[in-house]
Amino acid sequence: MIAEICALFAAITWSLEPLLMKRGLSTVSEAVYLFLKLLFASFLMLPLILITYAPLTFNSLIILLFISLNATLAYLSYVHANKYLEASVVVPVAFTYPFFASFFAIVFYQEIFSLYKILATIFIVIGIWLIFFTKRISRKVIFPLLTSAFWGLNQYLFKLILVNESFFLVVWFRNIFSIIFLLPFLLKGNKKISKVGIKYSFINSILVDFIGISSHLYALKNGSIIQISSLVSISPVFNFIFDIILLKESISNRKILGIISCLTGTIIALLF
Repeated sequence: MIAEICALFAAITWSLEPLLMKRGLSTVSEAVYLFLKLLFASFLMLPLILITYAPLTFNSLIILLFISLNATLAYLSYVHANKYLEASVVVPVAFTYPFFASFFAIVFYQEIFSLYKILATIFIVIGIWLIFFTKRISRKVIFPLLTSAFWGLNQYLFKLILVNESFFLVVWFRNIFSIIFLLPFLLKGNKKISKVGIKYSFINSILVDFIGISSHLYALKNGSIIQISSLVSISPVFNFIFDIILLKESISNRKILGIISCLTGTIIALLF
């Protein structure tokens, strides 16, 4: 149950990222913002790494390189998708990644699955679609779909190395490698840095790239890929609930059904 609670906690922390990114990206480019938050998170984690450091195996380092490349490509695909598509299309398509994670878990990791796990995943993904999807699909949907595939693959790859490695060390190396992969985009793009960008990227680094990802990987290390990826994927639902409470956003019957569907999936995932 601790793993499941950590997965939900990660979802809650990640639900705050869109608000922080919106403020931070108003003054800096996407690449600069991502670079700053990963850099801050790496420095924040350094004392823990120095205390608990143990050498990673060569295989783990290779897998982490792929994870970091996937994470960078997923982020860039997600940003590109948001430039050309409505959030009401991007969010539900991108957050179908539990289906990809389930595929990799069953086919390659040979994870034992049950009807309850699959039902939980279906309820959560349907709920996200009910809440967010309102627009017609265009060919640009390939970008959030790529994001979903990269995220789903990373759930499987993380699980592979977390069997033998410290999740803190995995998070730290993932951040460092992602920074390296970002350098070409930094060199060719807008490198302007502002106080606002620094402020919100720092807050983001604490909530998402330190606390959130650490909670997620602890959950993944101690839980199943199918169950944990489903629970973590409800972060946009928490974001929507916060918008209702804080911003008084209107809510339709369809969105209420979406929330109920997500809650049903979460309860099934927790109990079974």
